[in-house]
Amino acid sequence: MHSRPFAISLAALGCIIVALSAFAQPSDSPVKDKGTLKVPAKEVPAPASVSPELRAAIAARPIPPYTPAPKTADEWRKLQRTFDAVEAKQARDVAKAVGAKSETQIIGGVRCYLITPKDVSAENQDRLLVHVHGGAFVFGGGEAATGEAVLVAHACKARVLSVDYRRPPDHPFPAAIDDAVAVWKQVIKKHDAAETALFGSSAGGNLTLTTVLRLKELKLPLPGALFVGTPASDLTKTGDTWFTNVGLDALGRYDGLVAGALKLYAGGRDMKAPLLSPIHGDLADFPPTILISGTRDLLLSDTVRIHRKLRQAGVQAELHVFEGQGHGAYLWAYRAPEAQDALNEISQFFNRHLASQSPAFKVIEVQQTGGFAGVNITYRITPDGKFTRKSKRGTAEGKLDPKEATALSKAVAAIDWEKMPAKLRDPKVADDFIYDMHFVIGKKTHRVTADGTSAGKNALLKPILMTLVKIQRVPVKKD
Repeated sequence: MHSRPFAISLAALGCIIVALSAFAQPSDSPVKDKGTLKVPAKEVPAPASVSPELRAAIAARPIPPYTPAPKTADEWRKLQRTFDAVEAKQARDVAKAVGAKSETQIIGGVRCYLITPKDVSAENQDRLLVHVHGGAFVFGGGEAATGEAVLVAHACKARVLSVDYRRPPDHPFPAAIDDAVAVWKQVIKKHDAAETALFGSSAGGNLTLTTVLRLKELKLPLPGALFVGTPASDLTKTGDTWFTNVGLDALGRYDGLVAGALKLYAGGRDMKAPLLSPIHGDLADFPPTILISGTRDLLLSDTVRIHRKLRQAGVQAELHVFEGQGHGAYLWAYRAPEAQDALNEISQFFNRHLASQSPAFKVIEVQQTGGFAGVNITYRITPDGKFTRKSKRGTAEGKLDPKEATALSKAVAAIDWEKMPAKLRDPKVADDFIYDMHFVIGKKTHRVTADGTSAGKNALLKPILMTLVKIQRVPVKKD
């Protein structure tokens, strides 16, 4: 009832403040000049609204002064080596702390690192997450590429393949995208694309987005889900927080080193081109995407803008903005509760969307033999619940009701194939049925041979056996 008078009173108050400012304006007040605000110097404490761990990490992380970009290729290479050596040591320390292992592989002609966490969950045994590292497109190569990959592998309990793409000054755009695409082409030969995620932060967030744009151009299968962390979605100095968060984020500022690295990567091309600045790309049909940033992040605006562009394109996209966090704080302050919260959000997002993109199995085929009558029956079931049963009596066809099909999928998904014995036989039971079961999951086939008694006693196989019993009751088709 009082909302309209209240709104009017606020508007009137604003007019009074503006009118008074025309008569008396202290020298430290903001001055508007052609749309630009001259903000007075101020002191900003480490946020009291975050955990003690994150507050301490923020307070301890220095804000660098203006740093000019190197002038020659040799100067860039020297800075690369220095930066990469420091980051590589940190990546090894993180891997040791969480018990992850790293293995170098060459995939599609590109050096990659396969990260295996201490624990791989049952649902992730055949799943792979593909990572493209950050570092302003110039830094963070070699072992330094694996820091984020280790943390995400640990949080998601899944294997991660980190792409060590070629970098400037020797290999500017589009070498990094070409390498990511080359790796992706090889990955999807062994892994279902819909069960595979693509992710990265900062420049890696940009490359995650631009790689998908390139995959769309090539009409190749897209990932099942994306994690895009604080992405450089626009390589130009356009986003609001490139200006408002200067002095608050340990990334520093756009001008100088960062701008130099972005220009070096672009190699003289138009920095507004979609494969350089994906904010200008066609994001229709993109996979479900989770984006993460923080209130002190210089790239908060880049993250917000690309999130809105995804939503406008009809893409399922979640944006998580964390209090007090600067650029990539969920990585460099990974021990803080807020960082663990962010990594947990990524894990849950991947579990929801990767699982929903692909069924628990592609097909189940079972050969039932034996028994007193010496039966020989073949069953075939697909994820949508359609089935066929063939025997010497003829063929029966039908479809499980949706609840039965869902229950069967859940039963198959619950099986830990590393622990499931290949044979389950009870030597005390004679003349029992033998079920030779083949489960085609992704690009792998899992086989279990069990007698009826053993299968019925096994909690994981019993639902499948009961489904076969139900299918046995379906009458044979009449010619």
